[in-house]
Amino acid sequence: MSNRTVVPATEGFRLVEPIQGDDGPEGIAYQPIVAWVVDYEDEGDSHFAIPVVVQTLPSQYAIMTPEGLAIFPEDRDIEFGEDQEATIIATFRKSWEQDKTATAKQAETAR
Repeated sequence: MSNRTVVPATEGFRLVEPIQGDDGPEGIAYQPIVAWVVDYEDEGDSHFAIPVVVQTLPSQYAIMTPEGLAIFPEDRDIEFGEDQEATIIATFRKSWEQDKTATAKQAETAR
């Protein structure tokens, strides 16, 4: 059985979202995370947390911890260099380009 609970967020957690330009992500913006929705199964280890923000949750996002560590929910193999912001933007851009390519392939297949 699946269960859901809402937990207040610790101060300092922020959602990082891409600022979209004409050619994909070109910057980042922050929203404070006010709570977490936690879904979990009674049996097993299946659980996850979804951030709750005041504005709409974007389709692409990362989570910035109070210590300044950026976490991408879908990509655990990111290596951050000295410029964390540049790495975050590059990661958003990579995902955007993959989505763009997949959409183009689907359109081509539909013809």
